[in-house]
Amino acid sequence: MTYIKKQQITFIHGWLFGSFIWKNMQKYFNNIAHCNFVTLCGYSTNNAKCDDYEIINNSLKLQNDNDILLAYSYSASLILSSKNLESCKGNIFLINPFFKIKKNSIDKLILEIQDDTDTCIKKFIYESTKGDGYHKKNYANLYKLFKDNFIPSKDSLCSGLTNLKNINSKPLLIKNTKKLHIIQTTADQITDLDYLFNFEKQGANTYRLEKLTHYPFFDFDKIYDIIKDKI
Repeated sequence: MTYIKKQQITFIHGWLFGSFIWKNMQKYFNNIAHCNFVTLCGYSTNNAKCDDYEIINNSLKLQNDNDILLAYSYSASLILSSKNLESCKGNIFLINPFFKIKKNSIDKLILEIQDDTDTCIKKFIYESTKGDGYHKKNYANLYKLFKDNFIPSKDSLCSGLTNLKNINSKPLLIKNTKKLHIIQTTADQITDLDYLFNFEKQGANTYRLEKLTHYPFFDFDKIYDIIKDKI
């Protein structure tokens, strides 16, 4: 990637894991002067009322031609369903969107959070790191990383899951934009790959990363290789 004056990169985190997931990723983009870390509702000490849909829509509207937007999981799913996706001028990279969740799994997750938040979070982190040869090590590292950072409230977590449920209740249409890139790890235990296969068949910009789990940032080199070749 070459230096472009006034170029900006925007990072948007997913569900459960806040902006801390990008902490070690910023160094890959040292040639970009302006970095913007978007925080979704309930993921910081700022208690001001907000709306994730509005945050996503505004982030898309603020992108310029040479800008880069990286979104992970939950926020990536919100972007796929956003009314502002097609008109976005920036280069969008979505990492492991929640394309489709197994039937009733979101309702079950909401109930588990309300009943025993800590156990539910441990189970989700376990599934997020499951699927490669470093599962135990990555689980321990990710759980520690999560506990060392700001933890969202039950209400915030359930609100995000409700948004996901609403997204998944509608057909997900492929938006006609060449600046949209979807990166999917094939060892992802959280998402169903059916939508990915559909996007591939229709010629969307999709990239498979073999043997990486739902939380792929311990192996960000592989993601970066895709991004730098497309900018």
